[in-house]
This record gives sequence, C-alpha cells and structure tokens, in this order.
Amino acid sequence: MEHECNCHSNGNGNEECGCHSHASEHEECGCGEGCSCHDEKEIPVIYLTFEDSEEEVACDVIGIFPVNELNYIAVVPQGEDEDEVLIYRYNESENGQDISLDDIEDDEEYERVSEEFYDIFFEDEDE
Repeated sequence: MEHECNCHSNGNGNEECGCHSHASEHEECGCGEGCSCHDEKEIPVIYLTFEDSEEEVACDVIGIFPVNELNYIAVVPQGEDEDEVLIYRYNESENGQDISLDDIEDDEEYERVSEEFYDIFFEDEDE
C-alpha cells in the first residue's frame, strides 16, 4: 500500500520508511527517513574539483540566478567554512544534460553578481 507521503506499507503495519503508524500520514512524525513526508526540500549537491586539489568536493547549491542575461550559480563547499559562498558563471547545454562552471575573472562583473546574489538570497534577513 502506498501512502500520500510516498512511504510503502508491507501489509503488517510496519512501514518501509521506518516511520511509525501512518494514521496521521506523518503529521509531525519527524521520521527523517527521506520519505518526503512534509515536502522538505533537499539541498541540491554538485561535485567540484578545485585547481589546488584533485579530489572532488561536495558543494551545496544555494541557487542559480540570472544577471544581465547570464546565469550564475552560488555554492558552499560541504565541510568547509559555511560562510564561504563561491559564485561561478553557470552554463547548461541545450538538452540540460551537461553543465559547466566558469570562473568570474572580471572584478566589476563579480561585484555586480555578488550584489545581485545578496539581494536575491539575503534581502529578507536585513529587514
């Protein structure tokens, strides 16, 4: 049996997602088993290789946003300084299968993009 939360019952009352009874359909369940009970949004992760290392680093994607007809992506490396946000030019192939990230080398462009990033993602926190 499939429940609204996308969990599955094995028929004897034990739910595959590890949650307790589905009588309330996971209301306040806190199951944490990835069954998408409360439509919690997972933070997308991409893996980057930096110039100073050959290891891939998992990075949380803060968001993709446009500035002057170009797209940019803001990421935070996992396990690093959580206050360090890295911003790159973001390019996606027409079929959406391939992406590339380019460094922003122009100081003026970086300032514009940084300001826009701050306005989009942190403006509400200032009020």
